[in-house]
Amino acid sequence: GINAEYKLIKTTNRRISSQTHSTAVDHIASFAWSSVDTHMAFLHRNTRRLTYTVINERLAVTYSTKGDLVWAAGETLNTADRNRDFSPLRREDVTCETLYRACNGYGCRSNVETANLLHEQINNIHFNSNSMELQRLWKWLHHAETVDNNEFNHKGRYMNGIEKLICETQEPTYPELRGSKYGLHRPTYRSVSRDYCLRLCGWDIRPTGSSNDAQTYNSTLIHLLITERDWERAAALAVFNCDISKAITVLESATGGNQSNYDTYQSIAIALSGYTSSEDSRWPTVAGRISQKLVHPYTRALFQFLILPNINDMLESCSDIRIPDQTAIALLYMDDTELKSYIESLTNRVCHAGQLEGVLLTGLTERVVLLLQTYLDLTSDIQTVAVLAARSLDTHDAFSRWISEYETVLNASNLYTVRMQFDITRGKFKPGDTNNSINVTCAFCNSALTKSPQTPQQHHGNGIVV
Repeated sequence: GINAEYKLIKTTNRRISSQTHSTAVDHIASFAWSSVDTHMAFLHRNTRRLTYTVINERLAVTYSTKGDLVWAAGETLNTADRNRDFSPLRREDVTCETLYRACNGYGCRSNVETANLLHEQINNIHFNSNSMELQRLWKWLHHAETVDNNEFNHKGRYMNGIEKLICETQEPTYPELRGSKYGLHRPTYRSVSRDYCLRLCGWDIRPTGSSNDAQTYNSTLIHLLITERDWERAAALAVFNCDISKAITVLESATGGNQSNYDTYQSIAIALSGYTSSEDSRWPTVAGRISQKLVHPYTRALFQFLILPNINDMLESCSDIRIPDQTAIALLYMDDTELKSYIESLTNRVCHAGQLEGVLLTGLTERVVLLLQTYLDLTSDIQTVAVLAARSLDTHDAFSRWISEYETVLNASNLYTVRMQFDITRGKFKPGDTNNSINVTCAFCNSALTKSPQTPQQHHGNGIVV
């Protein structure tokens, strides 16, 4: 017979599956799903007994377009509120970080404000580690615009990239000899394009024909690095400009670190004070042994610059220093043939590595496509890629695709105001592509909506469809 509790369950309208069975005792002859509980199934056995069982299905958990955690249970769709349990973990997700930056005007505000936004994220442990790389990018964009504003005939020239400026420019180069009281003398090469590119790298270079004293070069940048307590890079830049005395002063004044770093700085300063250019000196051998024990890339590069007379060899052994400094050293100490070859090689390397600092070399031309695509593959940061693509004056298909994908992310998150602000910012860099007209058309027949009783004209423009 049927137990009393089953009388309360309505008859299911699902089809009962029957199957052939053996004569085994208590075998299941057929089953039917309950119309009340989607997890309950009634079992009809060959002994004419009716039983039931509860089947718990595995939950499929996924993310919604807004980044919420979503799963289905029966006919119910459950959602985890983004403002409750998952907020600490959400910021480690690139989508959540993208939406956070978008809501705070990432790429739509000034370059300085964008860099400050990233500076706030660097100290937040819940954000990804590429904030430092992005901050350097936006600081450089601000610096490049400042350099262009000071160059009346070079407005927007930085967007071409150093590779194009050097490899496609034919102009005379002026050799100079740079030296210091320690006997360090190196031939340098100067031209209008080289000086402009050096300023894009952040190196403050005096006009051609001015004093060749090493102390007149990069004093502003070195002072800034000292203020930021970046002692290693400050000392290395002083040596790269043949100012060993300045490097010793920087290292001796280094404070604020632990005792181990302080001892290392003092040891390097003592080693530099014994530098001599004499061929019979054992200083290069001793300095080479010291550099092998150093961990920081700039302290190692400092000694490699003094030991290796060939700049190409020095840069190959110090490929872990920052891209602007590698580029500036090549601009200053390589002749035209070596420089073009090295710049092309360095540009290819940063493009295949997806290093954003390489935008200095590629500019925002089609040459940057490989770099941004590699960066996107490594980080999934479609936001930064789209913002940079929006600033490019080139019409590469990849630029349009990235912009469209980023706008899809914003629309899926209901950030329509943010998307409109992004479109407005994009129009500032491409004023010729901006269409200020609004065409109200029917979404079904694509006909224009007018107040007059006349037959509306068919419209095939790029207006807004209502």
